[in-house]
Parts: sequence; structure tokens; C-alpha cells
Amino acid sequence: MIVNYKTSQLLLMLASGAGIVDTIYLVNSHYNDPAACTTPFIESLFGIPIDCGQVTSSQYSTIFGIPISLFGLFYYLSFFIVLLFDRQVLAFLEPKGMALSNFFVLFSSIGFLVSTILLFLQVAVLQLICLYCMGSILTSYTLFVVSLAFWRTSP
Repeated sequence: MIVNYKTSQLLLMLASGAGIVDTIYLVNSHYNDPAACTTPFIESLFGIPIDCGQVTSSQYSTIFGIPISLFGLFYYLSFFIVLLFDRQVLAFLEPKGMALSNFFVLFSSIGFLVSTILLFLQVAVLQLICLYCMGSILTSYTLFVVSLAFWRTSP
């Protein structure tokens, strides 16, 4: 599969846009009503109970009192803004010897690592699943895979 810049850019923008929408909902839910993001129509997934309210209000849901979903929102917004202003970012990166594709891989690698840790905390430690959190994890993984595909085909 050949992934050109425009296709990659579109896929990355769609994924980061989805991440923005998902994390806005999670941030709002965290501050206003954690139980609001619970999905009562599905009780478990692979035998693991689904309870977004408990996940988003657990001891692992904040870092220094700041919701992890807010960090996720900044991550997705940053990705989207870099894509929106790609020429300006490229003009900044090129003199430093860094290609935009390298930046995408590096940035998305951080999201991949953090998402994997959060997935572990949900499934192994809390033994609960938040579907909206899983949506964010899937979005983060998508950003990583598309960034890798773009990087592999970049000159």
C-alpha cells in the first residue's frame, strides 16, 4: 500500500479529529458527571465489566489532579494543529534536519506508549473497561500506524 502525503494527512486529521471529539466528551464527563459516559447497553466486553464512570473517576484517571483525558485532548489538538499548519511546522523542522514524517512517528509513539499503559491499567489493574477510553486508545493507535506508513514511504 502506497501512502502519499495527502492521504496520510487526511487520515491523520480524521483520526485526530475523532480523538478531539472523544476526549472533549471524556473531559466533560470527568468534571460534570462521570457516570454519564457509562454505556448501560453493554455490560461486559470479553468478560470484563464496562463502567466508564468508575474508570474516569479512579485513582488512575488524573495526574497531579489533572484528568488524563485533558492531556489526551491537548495531544489530539496538537496533532491536528501541526497538520493544519504543516508548511509552517516543516519550515521550522527542516533547518533542524527533521522531516515532518519523523515528527509524526515520534509524536504518535508517545501517544501509543501512553495509550498502552492506560489500556493495561484499565484491563489488568482496574479490571474495568471504558468504551470511550478504548475509543481514544484506538484513535491513538491509528495515528501511530498511519504515521509509520507515511514515514516508510517518505523519501
